[in-house]
Amino acid sequence: MNLPDVSVILDIVIAVLLVAMIYYAVLLNRSLSTLKKSKDELQSLLGGFEESTMKAEMAINRIKVEATDNSVSVKELIREADRLREDLQFLVDRGEGVADKLEDGITSSRAKPAAEPPATQSPRPAPLRASKPVTSTYAEDVRDAGDEDGGGVEDSGKKLKSRSKSDLLKALQGMR
Repeated sequence: MNLPDVSVILDIVIAVLLVAMIYYAVLLNRSLSTLKKSKDELQSLLGGFEESTMKAEMAINRIKVEATDNSVSVKELIREADRLREDLQFLVDRGEGVADKLEDGITSSRAKPAAEPPATQSPRPAPLRASKPVTSTYAEDVRDAGDEDGGGVEDSGKKLKSRSKSDLLKALQGMR
């Protein structure tokens, strides 16, 4: 073998190797361009993901603030409702006590025999009229009641109270 033959064979081997290298370089270039496109898409997706994450965090923070505000408002409403419930309970208890007293008074007045014959009932009860002028005071009423019966001030005060109670009971019965 000649030296020029060896150099031709070496040139052919180098040429074949160069062709193979060019082929792999083209394949690598295609893969790199595909990777670059994928990288750009991935970056845009990551940007959208980051934006979505930030929006979600802001929404969560707003929800927390609103939940705290609502919690405070609800607690205030509950406190106010408890106060109103207590007030209503107090009023109901007082009303029941007054109703029981009225019922006992009416029952006891019905149980006693009537000293006076019952007046004919008109469709509307007659208005109550004061036997004394409106300008009179309790002390004057007591003194006048004491003068009528000739008793002391204490006896006249008791008589005045019992007379007021009987007048009130008569008025209540007349309203029926």
